[in-house]
Amino acid sequence: MTFSRARYSALYHAHHPRSSCPPLSFIGFFTSQIEKAEIPIRASIPANYLSRARSRQELDDLEERLSEHENRLQQMNNSRENMERRSLELIELKHVLRETADFFQEV
Repeated sequence: MTFSRARYSALYHAHHPRSSCPPLSFIGFFTSQIEKAEIPIRASIPANYLSRARSRQELDDLEERLSEHENRLQQMNNSRENMERRSLELIELKHVLRETADFFQEV
């Protein structure tokens, strides 16, 4: 089940009438990460759950949880990138050491 920006905006404004713009950045971020990881998405939420009106507090709590998950996912992505870079550096150093050892064995 897809959750379009228009549907999200309508739900958000129903509970946050004073806000001019809903925070959509996390939707785009999670969508890009899901597509990047090629994770299949299936509807697991009953339709009547989505149609139920949410309280402002509940929406704020969900937004806070999504923000925390987004931050954690970004940290994990950064850690993975650092580990991949360090792994490549170590592989390069290992090859340099092998070549150096071969050079000194020949001399």
